Amino acid sequence: MSDTFSTGYAVIIGVGADLPVTVQDARGVASILTDPTRCAYPSEHVRLLTAEEATVPHIRAALDWLAQVTGPDDTAMVYFSGHGVETPDYYLIPYGYDLADLRRTAISGHEFTDNLGRIEARKLLV
Repeated sequence: MSDTFSTGYAVIIGVGADLPVTVQDARGVASILTDPTRCAYPSEHVRLLTAEEATVPHIRAALDWLAQVTGPDDTAMVYFSGHGVETPDYYLIPYGYDLADLRRTAISGHEFTDNLGRIEARKLLV
């Protein structure tokens, strides 16, 4: 039996800024996932983005990574702790967003859904 959950992968995001508790939340989730007595994800299978790292380009890159490294028999998790806004389109609000320019500085619900659709893991937790 393996000591790690070798088929588990995760992207954990805590935006921070005006929501500092989101960074603590994200770090806590990542800690539980990588704890060998709990979930036992290999640490290299968990991408943690907090505060200044939780920008649109980094989130996109992390979701791309998750889609590339997972296959049908893997388990994938995406955790986002932060704000969202509906304008009427829905956006996830990353670190460094600009409400006047959400198309460029946030992740639209459509983009997020498309990224999730590229993940082949049959077990996907969002």
